[in-house]
Amino acid sequence: MTWQGAWNISATYNLNDGVSYNGSSYISLIANNTSNEPDTMPADWSVVASVGAAGPAGAAGATGATGSQGPTGPQGPQGPQGPTGATGATGPTGLTGPQGPQGPQGATGATGATGPQGLTWSGNWSVSTSYALNDAVGYEGSTYISLVANNSGNTPGSAAADWSLVASVGATGSAGATGATGATGPAGPTGPQGATGNTGPAGPTGPQGATGATGAQGPQGPTGATGATGATGATGPQGPQGATGATGAQGPAGPTNIYHTAPNSNGSPFTLGSSYETIATLTLPPGTYWIQAQATLVNASGAYVEVVCQLTGITGALALTDLDPDNGTVGAFSQTVPLQGTVTYTSTTAIELQCFGAPSPSALYAYRPQMTAIPTTNLTTQ
Repeated sequence: MTWQGAWNISATYNLNDGVSYNGSSYISLIANNTSNEPDTMPADWSVVASVGAAGPAGAAGATGATGSQGPTGPQGPQGPQGPTGATGATGPTGLTGPQGPQGPQGATGATGATGPQGLTWSGNWSVSTSYALNDAVGYEGSTYISLVANNSGNTPGSAAADWSLVASVGATGSAGATGATGATGPAGPTGPQGATGNTGPAGPTGPQGATGATGAQGPQGPTGATGATGATGATGPQGPQGATGATGAQGPAGPTNIYHTAPNSNGSPFTLGSSYETIATLTLPPGTYWIQAQATLVNASGAYVEVVCQLTGITGALALTDLDPDNGTVGAFSQTVPLQGTVTYTSTTAIELQCFGAPSPSALYAYRPQMTAIPTTNLTTQ
């Protein structure tokens, strides 16, 4: 894996480049990998270490008890007798129901187990320790990989040029559901209706004559007022919030080790001739490996040259490129060639990156050769 830090939509990634995205890390499955979002393009990216899952929600609090019913209001007095009955007095307000009890608190969820660490694991980060390239450390629950050699005094999470996030700490579990609202107490009963006023006496009968007129009937007294309705019982209090869910488990570990050649520190090139020259060597213990290598080739002569590179002992790990002369005309006189392959060793073995040019190059150079081997328990070839 060639680690490239956080994924950038505008960057172009090579085969086996590694990136981080939304707390997870991915490896590129193709060359010229541009604008393909790692978490939605499984044909272009493969997950190396996934972000921890969110913890489950806490249980809901219990429902508060129902408030008791208020007492019945007293009956209003009877209106006085007369031509118009008086309005009955309003009954008093019923008593307020008592407050419902508080619901019990939900139990605290168990804490999730911490997942194992990957890469070249160096334990928890220490400000006094100097870390090598590709060393991995734990800091505040997350995992980081060192992007530089002699990495000392640079705090992970705040020094993006020195450390890259591999696996983020698991997200905090969602809050427990809110306890249900206590039920409303029942309404107090309606006060009794006031008594009806008496009817006025009938008018007297006219004197007897041919036919005397009938006296008018006296008016009916009005209906007494209705007693007031008792007050509604108070609403019970809201139950307490459930406990916070447990923290999600940490994502799975990456490879236990990655073997990588140190960069050519002084920047001086390797001169290539017409037979294979070794420009990088990587010694591996017994095991099964996926191996990737690359080198930048430059034709500084005035004549066309073809360059061939190989990884020794690996079938198919071969790369070829044609380089135009570096004479100021339009053309490619510099190329970075990739090589890759898979191999299983039963004993400690040194693998070499070799290149040569034809026909008989006069000024052909190789810059910045690199080799990376990732151990694996299974290789699937498609």
